[in-house]
Amino acid sequence: MALYGEDKDPPAPPHSPDPSQRLYIAASGLDSASRENIVKILDHYTPIINTERDTGMQGFKKIGKILTAPTLDTEQLNTIFEEMASRRARVNE
Repeated sequence: MALYGEDKDPPAPPHSPDPSQRLYIAASGLDSASRENIVKILDHYTPIINTERDTGMQGFKKIGKILTAPTLDTEQLNTIFEEMASRRARVNE
């Protein structure tokens, strides 16, 4: 039996009515504290992403794909957060 981390997908996240709680991050290149910080930031932006008609849940899928990449560097994370801040500014206009 292969254990998690040995070419096996992580378990599915628990179902929850709150979209921010369904976001599951399994970025193997990050330690648990980094993942928790990303979750907190994404939780803050959840309503902004969900209010965009053109993005909707696709925004979560796109961010999820980036965050589950094997490695993330600071530049990639900054790009994610700059995009989210830009979306927030457009929503608040």
